[in-house]
Amino acid sequence: MFANNTVCGNITGSSNLPRPTSPTSFLGAAGGTNGQVQVNTGGALAGLTNAQLTALINPFSSTLSGATPASGGGTTNFLRADGSFAVPPGTGVTSVTCFGAAITTSGTCTTAATKSDEQTATSTTAVVTPLQQQQHPSAAKAWATITGSTGAALDSYNGATARTGTGVYTLTFTVAFSTTNYSCQVNPMSNTVFLTGQTKTKTASVVTFTVGSVGTTPAATDPTVVDIVCFGAQ
Repeated sequence: MFANNTVCGNITGSSNLPRPTSPTSFLGAAGGTNGQVQVNTGGALAGLTNAQLTALINPFSSTLSGATPASGGGTTNFLRADGSFAVPPGTGVTSVTCFGAAITTSGTCTTAATKSDEQTATSTTAVVTPLQQQQHPSAAKAWATITGSTGAALDSYNGATARTGTGVYTLTFTVAFSTTNYSCQVNPMSNTVFLTGQTKTKTASVVTFTVGSVGTTPAATDPTVVDIVCFGAQ
């Protein structure tokens, strides 16, 4: 049995029998500072700093685990699997297409035009999307081509058609105009008589228009087909 804080050893040379021995008898008192790893330096104990310990660790490689090598700083080099830092191959993204326009090494996407942008019609940078295209003052807001005898639409946009009497028709807008200050053009078609068309009454949501013959005795007339197109702000 040995006393606390002793080890089994023999340093006297007088006997080969083991005896309790203080650890300091081998290499002396502990070296370095508290918490450091002890190392034999020429027969004396010394402490290793963290930097010294790290330097003793092998760098990692493709086959061995280990310490990460120093990066050398900077923002372009990246750690590779072989343990070295290097600039990645290739040039990266040099341009991005956004709303049909190229962005080079820096920049932002072009802004999509809003309804207000389209109605103001002054922006030179906003990109027009199909959702807002019709809001531009030059764009038709509603149109229809109509069978004169029935008022049925052969084709139309943003409206429903009806015949309310001989040569009298209505176009009810799906999306109404913001005011009655919009403009509509009426174009009747007939192979037998000269016709003219005009708007009769307007509200923000419905326009009534008429078709009549041209001559000394004009009269309301159903054309073969009548077209109407309307412009304004919605």
